[in-house]
Amino acid sequence: MSITMIAAMGRNRTIGKDNKLPWKLPEDMAYFKRMTTGQIVVMGRSTLESFGGALKNREANVVITRNRDYACDGCRVVYSAEEALDLYPDRDVMIIGGEQIYRLFLPHADKVLLTEIEAEFDGDAFFPELPPDQWELQEKTPGETNEKNPYAYAFCTYIRPR
Repeated sequence: MSITMIAAMGRNRTIGKDNKLPWKLPEDMAYFKRMTTGQIVVMGRSTLESFGGALKNREANVVITRNRDYACDGCRVVYSAEEALDLYPDRDVMIIGGEQIYRLFLPHADKVLLTEIEAEFDGDAFFPELPPDQWELQEKTPGETNEKNPYAYAFCTYIRPR
C-alpha cells in the first residue's frame, strides 16, 4: 500500500477558511482532478460536504467521520484512519483533506503532492509541517501565472525516503 496526500496551501500553510478554499486557482483544481481521477480517495466529512458529495470518476470515496449515523451516496463511511486503511490493504490511496485527516495520515504517508502558493491567506485550516528530516523535495514545477491563475505557485512532490 502506498499513501499519497494531495493539497494546496498558502505560504502560511493555509488550506481553507470556512470549509472553502481561500483562493481561485483553476490550474490547481485541474491538477487535483487529474491526480485523483480513478483513485481511491480518503477525506473527512467536512471536506466531502465542501465538494457537495462524492467525487465522480474515482474508484472509491472513503469518508471518515465520528458520526455513526452519517451516510452519503457513493461513499464508504468509516470512523477511523485504521478502518479506512483496512478497506484497501493492498491498494494505493490518496488522502484529500482536511486538516485533521492530513494530520492523522501524515505518519503513514509515502508521498505528498503539494501545490505551494506564494501568497498568504486568512484561514482556519492548515497543512501540517513536513519535518525536513523525514521528507525531501523530489520535484518542483512552477505553475503558469495569468489572469485566471493570479498567484505564483508550484506543484511540489515530496517523498519520504525509506
